[in-house]
Amino acid sequence: VSKDSDGKIFGRLELANKSHSKTGIKFDQEGFPIFDSFGDMYLEPEDYLKSRGTHFDRASKDLYQQIMANDELARKFTQEEIELFKNGSVPKRFTWHHHQNPGLMQLVDRRIHRQTGHIGGYSIWGKGN
Repeated sequence: VSKDSDGKIFGRLELANKSHSKTGIKFDQEGFPIFDSFGDMYLEPEDYLKSRGTHFDRASKDLYQQIMANDELARKFTQEEIELFKNGSVPKRFTWHHHQNPGLMQLVDRRIHRQTGHIGGYSIWGKGN
């Protein structure tokens, strides 16, 4: 994690405004990846420093509530995947990305996330900071 003299945090500046060579994921002007998100949610500030497992559990259960209220969102997932979210789990094809904005969790493609080397929010506002 890089910071300027004002304390502003930056990601991988060598990738700013470029695409990752392996996955094609674009990076913003501050060096953070712009993943395609299948669902977003915000953690409560008191949960920021808790474990990844706690974050994933809370995010999945929140997404389940969103799915129950939104047919269009529900159509993105199989019934089996929806049941996994209900129980606080994450289907194998997804993972939760800790966005650089505090508390923002994004459901993204697991393989692409893993192959796109980046600095994520867990290193900035989470337990990994």
